[in-house]
Amino acid sequence: MKMSRPAEWLVAALICLSVSSCAAGSVRTASDWGYPLQKVYNTGEADVWAAVIQTLPQMGFIIQFMDRELGIIRASDDIRRDAYSFFTGTTYWMEVSIKEVTPGTTMVFIEYPQIRPLLYQQVTWDPEEDIFENIQLHIGAR
Repeated sequence: MKMSRPAEWLVAALICLSVSSCAAGSVRTASDWGYPLQKVYNTGEADVWAAVIQTLPQMGFIIQFMDRELGIIRASDDIRRDAYSFFTGTTYWMEVSIKEVTPGTTMVFIEYPQIRPLLYQQVTWDPEEDIFENIQLHIGAR
């Protein structure tokens, strides 16, 4: 049975809020939880959008596509961002989904579709790179 996008967000929000570590704002890591990475911020959607848009370029990502109605940002990494990308010439894509699940509570999902195979190849590159902490810093600076 195919669920609508709002139903998917509601289910994801309920699951996330039921897990105490996620509700407390802890970051899930690839080794502990798998992908996608997610975090709940106790602020409105507009503030999270502004923080993500500010954070990605500072972390070496180039925003390629953004649609607020869909709640999606797609970005590619700057080839200079890490040694693996630099030496292989491989560019990684990131998809960030942003959705306000309740007034003043916004959920962020981050997925690296091309990273999954690399995790199984034991590449020592950490795709998370404190991105959630950097987003939180930009929210806190407002």
